[in-house]
Amino acid sequence: MKKTLLLLLLVFVVYRSANAQWSNTNYAYPMEVYGIHFINEQVGFAAGYHEVYKTTDGGLNWSEIASNVFVNGPNGVWFMSENIGFIIGSDGGSNPQVSKTINGGTSWTTKTLPVVGMSFNSPNKIFFFDSNIGFIVGRNGNIYKTTNQGVDWVQQTSGTTEDITSVYFPTSIIGYASLMYSSSILKTINGGNSWAKVELGQTIGVKDLYFTDANNGYLAGSNSKILKTTNGGSSWNVFDFGTSDSFYAIEFTSSNIGYAAGQSGTIVTTTNSGTTWIPNNSGVSQLLYCMDFPSPQVGYIGMMGSPKKIIKTTNAGGIYSISEQTENAGFSLYPNPSRDIVSISANKTLLGLNYYIFDQVGKAVLSGKIINETTTIDISEIAAGVYLFQLGEQKMQSLKIIKK
Repeated sequence: MKKTLLLLLLVFVVYRSANAQWSNTNYAYPMEVYGIHFINEQVGFAAGYHEVYKTTDGGLNWSEIASNVFVNGPNGVWFMSENIGFIIGSDGGSNPQVSKTINGGTSWTTKTLPVVGMSFNSPNKIFFFDSNIGFIVGRNGNIYKTTNQGVDWVQQTSGTTEDITSVYFPTSIIGYASLMYSSSILKTINGGNSWAKVELGQTIGVKDLYFTDANNGYLAGSNSKILKTTNGGSSWNVFDFGTSDSFYAIEFTSSNIGYAAGQSGTIVTTTNSGTTWIPNNSGVSQLLYCMDFPSPQVGYIGMMGSPKKIIKTTNAGGIYSISEQTENAGFSLYPNPSRDIVSISANKTLLGLNYYIFDQVGKAVLSGKIINETTTIDISEIAAGVYLFQLGEQKMQSLKIIKK
């Protein structure tokens, strides 16, 4: 059967600035960033191997506020104000630990947490629903909860000994936790007092998860997969980018707009609640490990690998507005559908602009220039998959293309 090219009737105009969408902050230390958390656009904290750094000017300057609190870690960080915050790590043996500061990192008080299992235990993620209620998850199915801002941490019954990678609560009683490599995730409907497995329909390594409300959620997984549910985990849709890379972090700034980041410097963005995802150039090639958006426009990503960096966007990754329509202002792409040749009809103001066709990991597979008001493009050699047609670099206008 011959492959046909289907141009989605759902077409998007994407406006981006002429400047880079992500840029390096002035973080220049040897610490790989395992966790990052900002309390506003300017004030944030980065944690990694043996150290914690703080910025108060949006990443222009960083200062060390903790060193060697744990034998291993810190693996994560969470601050609710400039003075009060937490980091997680371990004593190098079988004991996970959490440390709290109430003076901005001048001093830290460390608690050792109870464990399930005799093998090496380490916490992987810390999350606070509000200033009092928080959770820590880690290896061997360990989950801990505080209701008094970390004065006490009570071990929860997770019902599993699998390693837990992340936790998120969209409400005070409904929460989700991801498993390292499994065919399920965990869900609670009673604030973490008990947890039940929710099946995914496939075995996948889930690194991170995010829910915009009690029912709508997203998983960042191995082999470049993003899973979405609209019914609290009863069923899942899979968006597969078709690579061996993994996504390690995922976050939404609204019910519609979200970001996932992972290996090889990959960032993808959705503006329609995860129905489609568009590559977003990070400008780096390292593993993007953790992410935090303190506001819809400003976001930070910490990375592993060398050199160690923290990158930042101040314009929502470059996406300012998106509207659905069948044509872009000033140009159209046809026929729809097509098999081998597509034509670009552009008005005279667009002549001389470059065009690009990107695959799902942001690699340009075809490019050229709009010379005439009608330009033909031979797409017969493009493999089946999802693509993005981009016209111009300054006000970038894009059409979603799917070839089957």
